[in-house]
Amino acid sequence: MKSTLAVAITGALVACGGGGSDSSPSTNNPAIPPTTEHTIPEAPTVPNQQSISATLFGSDILTWEQGKATEVQLLDQDNNAVEAVKCVSDDNVRLTVALDCSAMTVHRLGQSSLSVIGANNLTTKLIVNGVPTKSPLAVNSGGNNDANRIVTAGGEVLTWGTNYRNQLSTIDTNTVEYLQYPKPVVTNASGNKLNNIYQVAHSKSSTYALNNKGRVFGWGPDLYKSTVSGSSEVVFAEPVQDATGRNPLTNIVRLASASLGNQVMGLTDDGRVMRWGSSDANNPQFEVDNNGEPLKDIISIALEFETAYAINKQGRVYQWDLDPNASIHPVSLVKDKSGTPITGITKIVTGPNHTLALTDSGNIYAWGNNNQYQLGDPALEENNTVIGYANYVKLGSTSLNNIKDIAINFYSSYALTQSGNVYAWGFNGTGELGDGINKPAGYQSGIPKLVVSESGQGKLSNVVAITGMEDGALALKSNGNIVGWGGNWHGLLTQNNPEGGSEYPYPVLIQKSEGKALSIGDINQFTKLK
Repeated sequence: MKSTLAVAITGALVACGGGGSDSSPSTNNPAIPPTTEHTIPEAPTVPNQQSISATLFGSDILTWEQGKATEVQLLDQDNNAVEAVKCVSDDNVRLTVALDCSAMTVHRLGQSSLSVIGANNLTTKLIVNGVPTKSPLAVNSGGNNDANRIVTAGGEVLTWGTNYRNQLSTIDTNTVEYLQYPKPVVTNASGNKLNNIYQVAHSKSSTYALNNKGRVFGWGPDLYKSTVSGSSEVVFAEPVQDATGRNPLTNIVRLASASLGNQVMGLTDDGRVMRWGSSDANNPQFEVDNNGEPLKDIISIALEFETAYAINKQGRVYQWDLDPNASIHPVSLVKDKSGTPITGITKIVTGPNHTLALTDSGNIYAWGNNNQYQLGDPALEENNTVIGYANYVKLGSTSLNNIKDIAINFYSSYALTQSGNVYAWGFNGTGELGDGINKPAGYQSGIPKLVVSESGQGKLSNVVAITGMEDGALALKSNGNIVGWGGNWHGLLTQNNPEGGSEYPYPVLIQKSEGKALSIGDINQFTKLK
């Protein structure tokens, strides 16, 4: 289906002139040059000039580095169509536009402009807005979270589960041990909701959220000095500061958090990587290559407490250790068994024991500890072997394929197929594999098995996104509802035995209140994260 983009600007178009005006504040971030300050001159007054309107169908919002099909229409004052001859970006670093106006890609956050040229060389300006990718489920989760967070279509963050050291950041966060049902994250004791959020990433206890303008908010214990208050325990969500500690961090388009520890990474809109929240990186700082220069041309990131990953535009994967006692962190490429760097990678998820990488052809690489068969290859010699090279996940004698999303927790792995089904493999002690009440896979499976449906039979279907959680997984369905399976400790699955922590080896509905389904809203409001 063709997706379209829309801005309506009505005004005078003049030959070789401009139209419309806009002004946006700078970022005030010394670490990242301002990218949103643009002033577009108004069209000069011309006697007897013709009144023309320009419309870009759909929405004026473009997701960072995700090309979009577009259609431009010009109308005169009598509402007659005028041919749009061509479109030209005013700054190709910020925005690239097809000459025939049929496609656009935004490379920076904030407002960017283009010129639309019609018949008789009449010209006007159009404005588009660059935003981060918007994801409903926690991104790059390594599955150690004992509380869940999701993003609604309206941009709120909902949270539930354990309230360890006031990590939930809800209006009643100081009075509860846990929340069985979701409540909104707030920014103060008055209950003002955190809003306009596009992504959320969490660890065991700390959480970070990214808004539509590329600013990051943090809450929970052990955030070090990255927040406004500078406290190690932040009860309510507050802005993360830049390297100077005086201004909000801006221009971030993606987040990645470690499941252990409290480190987080952010990807900037110019393709660089920042890390903070640890003893060697209290405030955001750029990650560098072996020449001491910031890594560049990065499109995706993943993080664990000892290792970080970054995917470049060529689909190659950088990795580096995060030893806080080391003055430098040498960067290398992830390679396969033959020693060849892997390519075509679009997404990585990593945890304390293993890592999965998704290719553009729909296959999955895995490496790390295989002590619970979480690498998904029965041919590996021993189940406790640590694999230091990228190895394909297998389904029988062939590689698992047709995959569009991946997720992990401590000892289990998940893959979402293009047709909306979910495979699971690895540890199954508390129903992590979702293989039904009889748990036919036993307590481990090195062979990917389909997760069963909510009835405990057949197969789970209509899934559009997945993420790992402690002792289980969450899956978003096409109707906006969420299901989960595995452990229910402190209500992680919103079921009625939150303290007992009963297991659910089949998907159950995540509820907003007893007997009522939680819905994130219109799933079309979200963009592909990978």
